[in-house]
Formats: sequence, C-alpha cells, structure tokens
Amino acid sequence: MIGLGGSLNQINSGELTTEEGSVISTNSPTLWLKRNTDITVAAGTNDVTAWADQSTNNNPARQSTEGRFPQYINGGVEFNTAGDGDQRLDLAGDIDLNEFTIIGVLDIATVATMGLLGSDTLENLRIHQGNDPDRVFLRISESSNAEDADMDDLTQDIPTNKFVFTFQRGTGSSNNVLCRINGTDVSDTGGNDSDASVVFTVSDIGTGFGNFLNFQGVIFELAIFSSQLTSTKMDQIEDDMKLRCGLL
Repeated sequence: MIGLGGSLNQINSGELTTEEGSVISTNSPTLWLKRNTDITVAAGTNDVTAWADQSTNNNPARQSTEGRFPQYINGGVEFNTAGDGDQRLDLAGDIDLNEFTIIGVLDIATVATMGLLGSDTLENLRIHQGNDPDRVFLRISESSNAEDADMDDLTQDIPTNKFVFTFQRGTGSSNNVLCRINGTDVSDTGGNDSDASVVFTVSDIGTGFGNFLNFQGVIFELAIFSSQLTSTKMDQIEDDMKLRCGLL
C-alpha cells in the first residue's frame, strides 16, 4: 500500500504484470476496473473511495458519501454483503452503450434481486430478478419493454461463489443477447432480444441505480466494451480475468 497525503491509501498489486492485462487493453475497453489496481481506501479503514479506470477514458468509479463506501476485502470490492444497504460507486461520467459486452469476476452473497450496474430504476442490469437463481434481466427505461431482455430461464443457476460473468448485446434487435458463466453460454433463448439502437446508460456500479436494487457481493474486476466481442475474444478476456482473480 502506498500512502497518499496521510488520509488515503492506494492499493496496487506488485504481482500483476502489464502483459496480464494486455488482452483487455488491446480490445479497447470503455471502462476497466482492474483487480487490485488503483483502488483508493480511506486510511485506517477498508472504505473504498475510488477505483481508477484502466481504460484510456479516465472514468473512475468513486464514492464520497459516508455510509455508501464499499469495502476493500481480500482483493475485491465488497458491496452490501451484510444486507441490502447503500454501498455503491458512481462513475465520473455516464457511459452510453448500443452494442456492448460486459465481463467481470463476481462473488454473489445471496439469491436476491440486485443490480450490477445501471443509471435509473428502470435502466439497469439485474441479477436474480424476482429472487430467481437462474434469471438475468436487462431493463431499459426508454422502451415499451421491447428493448428489455429478460432471461428468466438460464440453463444453469448463477453461482453464489466466485465466477466470471459475461453479458452481451450484439447488433440488431432479435436473438442478439447472451449470458455466459465461466465461459459457458447459459443464455435463455426465449428472452434474448434487445434493440441495440436503443441506448443503455451506465452511471453507477454496484447497484441498479442510487439506493435501488443494490448489489450484494464482491466485484473483483469489471470491464465494459462498447462492441460485440467475438467468442474468441471473450474466451481470452475471461481466461485473463480468471488467472488474475485466482480462478485458474
């Protein structure tokens, strides 16, 4: 840990090399919150005040309000694991997405409706919608539900231990959404339609929006790409994250 100004500490892991992250860098992430890299905590606490963006966009995830700080624990950023609290991170600038791929390493604490990220109570990516262990729901507020992708019957339950989560919306408006768990496509083909011409906006991490559908678990790493990555590229990035987060 490197002391900053006596009141903050910045966490960087010396064991990580530039080469380990190069597969993500070369795919031009829009946002990259990298494991154990440029995480700022308040001195003498585990309170996370900032997680720097490792993409070229310099769009950090931050928190300055007492009672909303997620916790840095065991190499991850922990949100609301003691219950549905108000711990979250706010991006410095909104991210507007048409086609996109989201890849992260998560550890979910409970089976309960929770938002991973979003920008409005009706615009977010939800896990365990309706307390359903095999359901992921992309909700987009500007729609008449035509752009929502409600995968309520994934081919396996979402794990409640550390795993790689991938969610993608590709070009077009039908059969263009997929969900992967640890590299395996678990999509519900009955709920995989979303019109990519309709923007999905992300402003908050670790919640659906504000103090609404708060994420309950740990985010070890998270990357957002403003593109439909190929299966090969997703494989490479997932494996890169697995290595860095102790899943390989």
